Amino acid sequence: MKKGWIKFGAVIVAFVLVAALSAPQAFAKGRKLKNALQVAEKMKESLKEQNQVRFKDWEQAQWALQHMARLRLKGIIKGDENGYFNPNRTMTQAEVLTMLARAFGYEDDAVEVGETFQSLYPWARGADDFDEEDEERGSFKVGDSVLPVVPRSASWALGYILFAVDQGWVTLDELQPRKAASRAWVAMVMVRALGYEDEAQAKMNATLPFKDANAIPADKVGYLAVAVELGLFQGTPEGMLHPLKPITRVEMAALIDKFFESEPIDLGPYEIKGTVTEVVYSGFTVSTASGHTFTFTFSPDVVVFLGNNPASLEDLQVGQKVHVLANADGVALFIKISAGDQDGGEDEGRTVEGTISEIHREDDECTIVVTLASGDKVTMELDDDVEILFEGTTLTADDLLIGDVVVVMLHDDEAEHIEIVTRGTAAPSEGEISGEIQEILVGEDGVSVVIKLADGRTETVRLAQNIRIQWGTEVLTPNDLAPGDRVVARIQARVATELRLVERAGQEAGQYLVGRIEEVYEHDDEVVLKVRDAEGNLHTVRLAPRVRVMFGSKKIDPDDLREGDTVRLRFQYALCVEVTVTARERAEEGGD
Repeated sequence: MKKGWIKFGAVIVAFVLVAALSAPQAFAKGRKLKNALQVAEKMKESLKEQNQVRFKDWEQAQWALQHMARLRLKGIIKGDENGYFNPNRTMTQAEVLTMLARAFGYEDDAVEVGETFQSLYPWARGADDFDEEDEERGSFKVGDSVLPVVPRSASWALGYILFAVDQGWVTLDELQPRKAASRAWVAMVMVRALGYEDEAQAKMNATLPFKDANAIPADKVGYLAVAVELGLFQGTPEGMLHPLKPITRVEMAALIDKFFESEPIDLGPYEIKGTVTEVVYSGFTVSTASGHTFTFTFSPDVVVFLGNNPASLEDLQVGQKVHVLANADGVALFIKISAGDQDGGEDEGRTVEGTISEIHREDDECTIVVTLASGDKVTMELDDDVEILFEGTTLTADDLLIGDVVVVMLHDDEAEHIEIVTRGTAAPSEGEISGEIQEILVGEDGVSVVIKLADGRTETVRLAQNIRIQWGTEVLTPNDLAPGDRVVARIQARVATELRLVERAGQEAGQYLVGRIEEVYEHDDEVVLKVRDAEGNLHTVRLAPRVRVMFGSKKIDPDDLREGDTVRLRFQYALCVEVTVTARERAEEGGD
């Protein structure tokens, strides 16, 4: 630890934790990292050994591919044991503080804090977890000392939370480790971490130009105003900021990546910016402004971008300006080609990435609705001279299909260029289709599923509001569906009215289970469920220490699970890592 206060003992630490709340000094003014050299060394160590860029599920967030690629290469984000990042999963406050501390080079400090003071917490001493009064207060006393409440379920993040409190990123009364972190809360934490507390306080009465500005909590206005000015947050094309919306893993990654792009860290030979002087089959050469020359080979997992749009190695040409991330062997893993080299100048307008969810053709005009990864929708008219490309082939507006994954260049809110990344197909008007669910799209008009057919084609099908979904004798809801489920869909008037599941995602590997809870109890500090499936089999299920429990859109505590709840469970290595309550008996809710 650099700060030195840890060695003085629990009483002094607790005093410092409370006293530090009024003086956030984690970073110097000007958004310069106080420990930039330490951060650079950690990033270099990660880049040296890297050979993987993609996550298996990163295409679920097309708009953020660059952010995920850069942060994975720099070691800031990592996938799970199976290579998934779960980009659209919401984050808790504990997870946000952990990601920030790691990104800004304080992981070692946080781990040391956690190891030193873990013994002060009741769950570490073999006692029960915190009582309701402590939970509500957000703090507890050890002797004359006051410490933030960190429940057993968030114990993995103890050091990161203590470090964040000490640095003034968050106060005791603003901290609820297991609560979903809203965008406004994240803005507050990041602004403080970057040293802009005074500027935020001065802007608490600012008027922000967003349609939902009235939804911003009064004590968060200044933080969001500063975050917007710094380019960390921006509104949707419809002018919404969604301040109370829980932040997702990929949104958090994008915020951190934006910071490092605006305040770059010197990564030496692992990050090169220059001009391409030669391109051959196996690699390419770049010359920097200082006259140095670097030759790279291509990684099999290399990702290429032309401006902000996904591209391929075929787009790499001599004379282009590029930004390259490579490992110690000179293997290029990330290549970004300057968009200005495509037409001699910077692209105008803005770029939208998402899936076409609606197409409206009237006379000679065509309007499309693109659903973003966030669920937001962008409506745009097609310019008379719009250019539409798919794998190098020029198409017309009549060729566009619902379900097409697209990158759209807009100017004055009209689509001037559309690159189709993945083709969709129009759903049949009547009949049955069968295949594997590839993606689930949720929008204002309901839920749609993208189904991959046996011949490799995909169909995008909107689900009727009263759709019947059945798995064996179990009746399910759209919330129970998952990518990888094999289904038979009955279509009427281009809408799915019935959906029959013939195989659950991960069924053979035992990754999923749907059933009804018959008993909830604790054993050896673990929550255990007795769950009876649709076939009448009784399963004993152990919940992982960091299990995620959802009831509708609300994240709840494992202790809130009840007998009689219908649940969908997801497993990893025989432990349940996710519980979704899909139905709850009213009779059990009582009169609370």
